[in-house]
Amino acid sequence: MRSSIIAALTASAVLAMTSIVSAQTAQQSSDTSNATANRSNTPDAYGMTAAQEDAIPYHACSIAVGWVNGRLVCRNN
Repeated sequence: MRSSIIAALTASAVLAMTSIVSAQTAQQSSDTSNATANRSNTPDAYGMTAAQEDAIPYHACSIAVGWVNGRLVCRNN
């Protein structure tokens, strides 16, 4: 009797975990697709379009000085 109760609880726990993982995966995939679809040529909070932002060359921060107004300040050589 005890083993059948443990088996039933284990089966319900496995089903619950499976449904939670599949729901999270579905949510993440829809978030990713919506994020790429929402990138348009409208200015963002900093006044830049997605095309302008993509055109900025990437320079790694070799020496991080600190944070100013929520942005990392770097001293590159």
